[in-house]
Amino acid sequence: MSKSWSLRIHDKGVFWRRWSERPKPVLDEEESRSEAEILLADYPSSASAEILTRAYGFEVKSDLAGPYLAHRLQRLYKDTFLKQYPHLTRFEDLLSTFSIISTALRSNPFVSVREIHAIIIGAPVSISLPEDNSITMQFIFSLIGELTMLYTPSLRPTAEFFRISVGDVGSLAQRCRTWQCDTVPSTEATRSIGDLLRCFGGKDGPIPRLKNPDGPGLTEAANSLVTLNLCFYTLDSLAGVTISWTSSWCEHLELDERQKKLKVFKYPSLCLIMATAKETIYDQILKDYYEDTNSNASSMDADTHKGSVLMIELLATYRLIFSQNSQSRRLYRKRARQYLKPFPHDDPLIPRLCGEDWTKEKVYEEFYIGGAKTVYSAMHDFPIFGDRLLALQRFVLVQSPDDWLSLWRDRREPLRFWTLWAVVFFGMFTVILGILQVCLAIAQTIGSFED
Repeated sequence: MSKSWSLRIHDKGVFWRRWSERPKPVLDEEESRSEAEILLADYPSSASAEILTRAYGFEVKSDLAGPYLAHRLQRLYKDTFLKQYPHLTRFEDLLSTFSIISTALRSNPFVSVREIHAIIIGAPVSISLPEDNSITMQFIFSLIGELTMLYTPSLRPTAEFFRISVGDVGSLAQRCRTWQCDTVPSTEATRSIGDLLRCFGGKDGPIPRLKNPDGPGLTEAANSLVTLNLCFYTLDSLAGVTISWTSSWCEHLELDERQKKLKVFKYPSLCLIMATAKETIYDQILKDYYEDTNSNASSMDADTHKGSVLMIELLATYRLIFSQNSQSRRLYRKRARQYLKPFPHDDPLIPRLCGEDWTKEKVYEEFYIGGAKTVYSAMHDFPIFGDRLLALQRFVLVQSPDDWLSLWRDRREPLRFWTLWAVVFFGMFTVILGILQVCLAIAQTIGSFED
């Protein structure tokens, strides 16, 4: 009987509990599960560190994120790749392929799927690959997506197309700003990874655009991000926005106004280990990507092109939306089972970043994210995800309460909130006092007639 550790979330906190038997994961990502559960691997932390070191190309020191991500790779191999690619008979082959891909991504900003395929074929270590080259290209494309989490590869690929999973394709152009299509011909395998992403994401591409803080921008008012407008409590209680957890960090903070869904990256553990790396698998891709999409990118500091900078900013958005506001933390803990339900192996960092007080979370202190503010600058505090946060704020600001309960939950402007309810309270008190005076006068009149 296999044993594992499970993460249990309750309104009073988070704790670990050991189960004698591993529960069966629910693999339906559309419907929700009743609680957040994480299955950790049955091997020591040293083994998980070795796995991630080979996969990502640098030493992973996080005791929390490391075992979880290593276990995720094992589950990915058993539940997905082994079924989809039967030739992949050894987990060792998957790790060797990941290692080749990460090395290629770190060393060459213009590396393509076809070039990675050639490197794998010429590798000194024998790796089992499909005999059909078109299937091999799909396999490599899927591995790049799972390793980098730039996109979510489709579980039903075809030999003629590179396919990603983007949800509802029927209204994709109107609703999804990250991806403009879900298929690209496999003949584009000679393009660099950045160019291939632009084929899926349109002119600006799927990666959030980087703004130059020293360049021309919006006015101070239009550039301001008010915490009370963006916190989870306001999004849920007033705007009716629900959280849709995504495995692609390119989709992070993408708002579907039609269905009122906000996508949030569900693997902050990846952000944590990438934020600690001096050189990540994203550095070369981002450098090439931003220099092509931003005319002033070449004048920016070289550090702004680093993947670690992007991942630190992504971690800061969890504080802005969830942990900075006490009502948002309480609401998250109350609804944690609903929102974490869709995933069989939930990231153990999510409850910490979303449901706990940010002042007690060492992640923010470790990466010098800085103190919390009531008003942030989209240009300076969030140069990468600022545009998406501004779009989210504009959507919230046009929402109006339509009943007394919504009016009570509207805390976007505290001064107006307390002024309104003070007037309501004292107005009701005055009315009640007037009614009591009338009743007392009637009683006195009746008493005088009886006398």
